[in-house]
Amino acid sequence: RRKIHPNVKYINAYIVFKEECDAIKALKKNGTEIASGFHIRVDIASKNSLHDNKRSVFLGNLSY
Repeated sequence: RRKIHPNVKYINAYIVFKEECDAIKALKKNGTEIASGFHIRVDIASKNSLHDNKRSVFLGNLSY
């Protein structure tokens, strides 16, 4: 488990579930407070996407 910088106010995570039913269970937790002042946002992604990967940029390893 990685440690999170103390000044971070949010974090993104992408999870791939083995079973679709588990993803649906997670979806039911959308908006749930998971820690003091922190809420989880859950949505379902699909392989059928209109997203153009050629116009995508990922930024990582940025200093806070």
